[in-house]
Amino acid sequence: MADLSPRTVLVTGSGGCTDAESITPAFQGIDALIILTSAVPQMKPGFDPTKGGRPEFYFDDGAFPEQVDWIGQKNQTDAAKAAGVKHVVLVGSMGGTNTNYPLNSLGNGNILIWKRKAEQLGGLLDKEGGIRELIVGKDDELLQTETKTISRADVAEVCIQGLEPLGYVTLRKSQAKR
Repeated sequence: MADLSPRTVLVTGSGGCTDAESITPAFQGIDALIILTSAVPQMKPGFDPTKGGRPEFYFDDGAFPEQVDWIGQKNQTDAAKAAGVKHVVLVGSMGGTNTNYPLNSLGNGNILIWKRKAEQLGGLLDKEGGIRELIVGKDDELLQTETKTISRADVAEVCIQGLEPLGYVTLRKSQAKR
């Protein structure tokens, strides 16, 4: 009898998703995937907030937004499709429609530009991106509101809720306390 229980795939490390060959085996035999890929800017040493000014940022070698948020996410999407993953929850970012958004200037990485490009991949359904997605708002309309943030806990909860009706989530936090 085949093991039909859910499996967890975790790709970690700087640039862990940028090597397609190394991540492909991890996708075999899974039914659901949550993609939360993100390049992480590092603050340059020596910044003193008491002296005013803005900190400067950089990205580690191999961990620039183009590599992680574009190539890495494309690798995950391609591996999921090749492995026959049935359900994918993709977490994108706000601000991707505005090339002048301040996050793009961090470390000259254009992080939101690369994230937006990856969000438009499509391919899992052999259709253009955005055909089937849950959106709180679209085209960055949330950025025009007073509250522009969503807590990480809420993002995690929405990701889990995206898979829960399909039977992939069997233990919830409230159940774990019993």
